[in-house]
Amino acid sequence: LYGYSVAAELRPETRYDQVVEALGGHGELVRSPAQLRPALQRAFAADVPALVNVLTDPAIAYPRRSSSSWTRMTATASTAIGWS
Repeated sequence: LYGYSVAAELRPETRYDQVVEALGGHGELVRSPAQLRPALQRAFAADVPALVNVLTDPAIAYPRRSSSSWTRMTATASTAIGWS
């Protein structure tokens, strides 16, 4: 389907955040980009394991990245939300 192997087929709109909450953790559902920063801040401030469930367009296949690309992307995200 995507031209490469997919390790897991995640269903759109599955409420993984509610699963984490049911297990005693902190769950956040993010539907829009504006919700992401506050959700991440609350997740990092939580005193329990946290999950931020970011809904994306299921029609768009997620990009594959090398580990070095992943490191650059997370560093950029950390800087954007003020954690660097």
